[in-house]
Amino acid sequence: MASPYLPLSAELLMKAFPFHFAFNRNLEIVQAGDVLERISPETLVGQLINQNFWINRPKIPIEFDVINKQSRALFILEFLPNGMQLKGQMMYQAEQEVIFFLGSAWITETDSLAPLGIKLKDFAIHDPIIDFLFLLKAQNTALSDAKKLTNELKQQRAQLQSALEIKEKLAEIAEAQSKKLETSLKELQQTQAQLVQAEKMSSLGQLVAGVAHEINNPVNFIYGNLKHTKEYTLSLLRLVHLYQEFYTHPVPEIQYYIEEIDLDFLVDDLPKILNSMQMGAERISEIVLSLRNFSRLDEAERKSVDIHEGLDNTLLILQNRLKNNVKHPGIEIIKNYGVLPFVECYAGQL
Repeated sequence: MASPYLPLSAELLMKAFPFHFAFNRNLEIVQAGDVLERISPETLVGQLINQNFWINRPKIPIEFDVINKQSRALFILEFLPNGMQLKGQMMYQAEQEVIFFLGSAWITETDSLAPLGIKLKDFAIHDPIIDFLFLLKAQNTALSDAKKLTNELKQQRAQLQSALEIKEKLAEIAEAQSKKLETSLKELQQTQAQLVQAEKMSSLGQLVAGVAHEINNPVNFIYGNLKHTKEYTLSLLRLVHLYQEFYTHPVPEIQYYIEEIDLDFLVDDLPKILNSMQMGAERISEIVLSLRNFSRLDEAERKSVDIHEGLDNTLLILQNRLKNNVKHPGIEIIKNYGVLPFVECYAGQL
């Protein structure tokens, strides 16, 4: 069955835009996506748009003709019932005299999904936001696995403590066997500690190296293309400047579009955005490199190790915990290593 307002089937429309809605000239909502209807306290269809949504960007009033004129701009809306941010574009449908909002929930953390009443499966399969959320979910899964490993080590420690208590009771019963039993328990303790340490290091190293490898591939792709994107963008901006310099009186259509997209702001902000993206990609690359160095999965042999490098990699991984938050003020790290010689050791265990 096709949508009454777009040449798409209802099934395809919901898959492509689960957060969409449409309103008529009277600002009455005539159609809404399944996800919006589900999390809304009341049925959206039949209500006025300004009773449920607020336009945060661009700064325009909620009027049919005003919104239609800005249809090519990026819209950021607030869903008033729960405060969820929506990011997308308005599309005018002349045949039925309605405007569609086609966008998605603007979410940057998986923890914010539950309070809004939505889940990962509610997003469209084409939505780039869902890729970012799945990456966060994979990170949370890795942290959960690390916690599970810690609990297992605590249980093994408790078992070892129980063995030591048994040793003390046996010593009271048979003094003659106490020394022999003590020696046996010490050997068992050492062997068990070695096994636990080996398993811990192997599992943690593989986990960290695996996460670093999975993150490294898409980051390298993004970082490698940012240089070309920046060059292309600067070339296009230079071309725009040349047009402005030699064609000072453009035709009205071009002048209208320049005002509509706020060209001066776009020219000023676009290089900043590209620089921020490059800094972010470099930051992720540094973290991935530190994770790989920290895991040292390929360094199982005894060798000379630089203690400075190990300390710096560990501090980089812990940097987020050193920042100011509600639990404690920011922690300032002062490095005064001095001259530390290389140490002969097993790098992975260190």
